[in-house]
Amino acid sequence: MKRKISLSAVALLFLFAACMNAAAQTSADNSADKKAVADVVEQLFAKMAAAEPEAIRALQTPQSQIVAVARGKDKKNHVQTYSAETFSKFFTNKDAKIEERMHSTKTEIDGDLAMYWGRYVFFAGGKLSHCGLNTFHLVRTEGVWKIAGAASTIDPDSCTKKEKAMKPSLK
Repeated sequence: MKRKISLSAVALLFLFAACMNAAAQTSADNSADKKAVADVVEQLFAKMAAAEPEAIRALQTPQSQIVAVARGKDKKNHVQTYSAETFSKFFTNKDAKIEERMHSTKTEIDGDLAMYWGRYVFFAGGKLSHCGLNTFHLVRTEGVWKIAGAASTIDPDSCTKKEKAMKPSLK
């Protein structure tokens, strides 16, 4: 007994294959975007360590703002907001030995908007200075991911056991 395959069944199979191919492509694109987003943040940390304020600004949109929620010696949180220009000027000392490193990161992307966040450790002079949570919002403009804004907690007393055990890679 021969079975006939209807034209609608062939069309349905073709549509299913096309959807599977598109889903695989989207997954691959998303993976590349996630890496590109993480790379921008890693470049920011490298430029901070290298004391290159112009390069720090170039990684951000002109309107970018950085918000710091810093735990003071008074044990109260103090909120500070910086423009990209002001933030970049904190990193002009070429002799400073700093390193910021994120771990346990997560990335979410929706079109040309990305969020990248996770815990971080900050080393100064070869010693652990503080830890906290970093959050970055990035936008893709003209095919390039840029930091549109960021917020961080800064608390020397918030380091986990794992973070206290971390060592700087700088010598």
